[in-house]
Amino acid sequence: MIKRLLITFMVSMLCGLTFGQVFPSDSIKFIRYIDDSEKSVSIPMTRLYYLQNTAFKSKFGWIMQDNLKTDSTKDFLLIDMNTTEVPSGEWSEYTPGSFLIAFEIDKNAKEVLLDSIKNKLLLLNNYASRGVNNPINTTSGLLHFETSTTGKIRINGKITVQSIKPITKHEIIFNNATVPTTDYESFVKIENEMEENQKKQERKVFELTDRIACVESSFYDSLFNYKLYPSNKIKARFNSKSDFDFKLDRSFIVDDASISEKPSENLMDLLGSYIYYPVLGESVVINLHYFFEGDTNVIDDETNYSLLIALPNLQQKEYLIDKKGVSKAKLAYWHYGPSGYIIESRKVKGKIIVEKIENQIVYGSIDLDFKSTDKKSFTLNGEFQLPIVDKSEFARLGQQIEKILNE
Repeated sequence: MIKRLLITFMVSMLCGLTFGQVFPSDSIKFIRYIDDSEKSVSIPMTRLYYLQNTAFKSKFGWIMQDNLKTDSTKDFLLIDMNTTEVPSGEWSEYTPGSFLIAFEIDKNAKEVLLDSIKNKLLLLNNYASRGVNNPINTTSGLLHFETSTTGKIRINGKITVQSIKPITKHEIIFNNATVPTTDYESFVKIENEMEENQKKQERKVFELTDRIACVESSFYDSLFNYKLYPSNKIKARFNSKSDFDFKLDRSFIVDDASISEKPSENLMDLLGSYIYYPVLGESVVINLHYFFEGDTNVIDDETNYSLLIALPNLQQKEYLIDKKGVSKAKLAYWHYGPSGYIIESRKVKGKIIVEKIENQIVYGSIDLDFKSTDKKSFTLNGEFQLPIVDKSEFARLGQQIEKILNE
């Protein structure tokens, strides 16, 4: 059984609060195809509304109450998947990249051909916006609407949204699905109540998060800082451009470990901590972490870098790292913003040299070249000085966090 060595706090209290949230079922599915492949995953919708007597007031940005208005000649279908509001599950790795589609429906219409209203709908596909400012999206499909004797709306059909450069695909499937139905006034009331509940929950979560962040920061600062380990001088470079300092924090070496097979499902980890992380194993794992705070004049310019290197042992020697070797390395990073997502290495080549081991401190050098999923090359080289940390230290951190959560 794999256990995490790094205990972190997942904010689950903010998930599952939205009225109209729909989990995948036989009758309703929101399907995301993984990159340019046939592999797919069903993700919960954070809002699904059929709004009677409702139309666009403004067709711009994420749909809020101010974007809509009462209109007796129209109904309205709203579907979205907001990354930060999706509860944790088997889909968590694939939720980055929010999605929204919304459009008006003529009153008493029995069907809508999506191909014919493409200029009248609002589509936000942040999954296709990764590294692209204006991806080309196409929307197609046919939906049939039926009103039951109790006034509930049932939908049959499928919506398909595809993009090129990059190639992405989403499908929303309705199989005789009864959807949450309301009107504009009730929608406003629900959204206001949800906003107030959200603020109450956020205050509770932020208080807990601040306390846990203080405990974690104190813990990791005690393990590693530049005053204790001043010999760390690592440079990084993208696509052979100018070097920048790879300023380590939260960095260490741990024995009897390996690199996790999948990235963390915790958004807090992705945004500021370990994306891939050490788990119990038979290797020595070197953890190199750097949080780039970005340009102070630019919003969402931060980048979280996480690099793990697994060696078969820890000796004063050179370790070659390539796809055929026993030594492995995994780089992942996340750039902030609405289009943020995990970028990870696909290929790595280079070497790690352990030059000295003294008083549970390892001195060495690194020279690695990565090819990543964003098709960029990334180079790291320089010297490191890192502590060897016993796994029991992380257990004590976990106990401190558990105590805060149980108070």
